[in-house]
Amino acid sequence: SSKAAAGIAWAQCSLGTHYTLGSLGLAMDKEKGESLHRSAAAQGHSHAQFILGTIERNRNNMAEACRLFEVAASQGHMSALANLGVCYHAGFGVEQDLVKAVRLVTVSAKLQSTNLSAKQVLGYCFARKEGGLERS
Repeated sequence: SSKAAAGIAWAQCSLGTHYTLGSLGLAMDKEKGESLHRSAAAQGHSHAQFILGTIERNRNNMAEACRLFEVAASQGHMSALANLGVCYHAGFGVEQDLVKAVRLVTVSAKLQSTNLSAKQVLGYCFARKEGGLERS
C-alpha cells in the first residue's frame, strides 16, 4: 500500500486488482481499483493497460478497449495481443481485418499456450479459411 501511494506502477496495479476483487482483506471498491489501474497505466504498466482494456470492453466501449489492448500489446502483453486479435477478427472498435487478426492471434497462441481465446479465433479462421489461412 505504501508503494502504491508512492506512485510505483506495479504496486498500484496489484493494489487496484485487490480492491477490484475485494481480496486480501480489502473491501471491494471497483472505483478505487480502476483509479489505481489508471495511475499505473499512465506510467506505462502493460498489465494495468490490459485490465483497463478489459474494463472498457465490459462497458462495451470497444474503441477504447482496443486502443488499450494495442498499447499493452506493443509492450509484449500476450493476453492484450490476443484480445486485440479478437477485436480485429470481429471488427469490435476497429475496422475488421482478418489477416491482421490471424497474425495477432497466431503470435499470441504460439507465445502463450494457455490463451484459449487466441486459439479459438485461430481455429475459427482456419476452419473458415479466413485471413489467408488454408486447410491442407
